[in-house]
Amino acid sequence: MGELQARALRLAQEVKETGKTRTIPAINPAERRMVHMALQDDTEIRSRSVGEGLFKKVLIYLPGKGRRRAPRKKKTAEKSPE
Repeated sequence: MGELQARALRLAQEVKETGKTRTIPAINPAERRMVHMALQDDTEIRSRSVGEGLFKKVLIYLPGKGRRRAPRKKKTAEKSPE
């Protein structure tokens, strides 16, 4: 196992312990694939690439954390008094 995969596994363990998302700074597509492959069998965490262009960072996070939206309020038609 390479240094990058070992780093990804260490960060995944930190995520599990703290609940906080960890980030690997911008890396190339081949390196990102190695990170995702190293973490794919761990059902407790998720990884995804974010950013624009060739070099993107990798987020390692707990599923269901963050990106929570407030429930949408249903629009009700106002009734005019008769």
